[in-house]
Amino acid sequence: MKKINIFIVCCVLLFLVLGATISLAGSFRCGQKLVLTGNSKAEVFRKCGESSWREYSESELWPENSSFAIAKITREQWVYNRGPRMLIRYLNFENGSLVSIDLGNYGFNTTYPKKPCRPDELKLRNSKTEIMFKCGEPYFKDSREEYRVDSVKGINRRTTIIVDEWTYNFGPTRFLRIITFENGQLVNIRQGERGG
Repeated sequence: MKKINIFIVCCVLLFLVLGATISLAGSFRCGQKLVLTGNSKAEVFRKCGESSWREYSESELWPENSSFAIAKITREQWVYNRGPRMLIRYLNFENGSLVSIDLGNYGFNTTYPKKPCRPDELKLRNSKTEIMFKCGEPYFKDSREEYRVDSVKGINRRTTIIVDEWTYNFGPTRFLRIITFENGQLVNIRQGERGG
């Protein structure tokens, strides 16, 4: 009888450990509701509500020596900022279905900062959401689309890249910072002239 009890306890513990590991890989909780990879955008919206931020991009695939696309992939990233005590969640959708969930840094208070940020708070790989909550609205914004083509095993892929350029003015004693995002991620920081 004692061996059966030990076996049952071990099975329960194993189930709990494996279940927790599996659930961390492609899921997260919105309150009491579990969001899983494979969920539709509508299901995620029903479970979590409106995201803090959204980014869009798309790709077209076509065979070499052809001008006709065989597939179009629409990508969308929803960012959930649940405050400074929780990690930011990046939910990545392809053609309306959740394909991955990534973790970011700790979140931020939902109100924009009361004081300006410092230039050293701008970090590569930060998202637009993180920069917006750290530094507030930029002094100037510009946006454009670029197209990039690559080829893998005879299939060409043309990807639309949304390029956003934001300029922050840190005052007359500091240089402007011009930061460039590609599909919502900070990829370049450069100095401009002195601010004013």
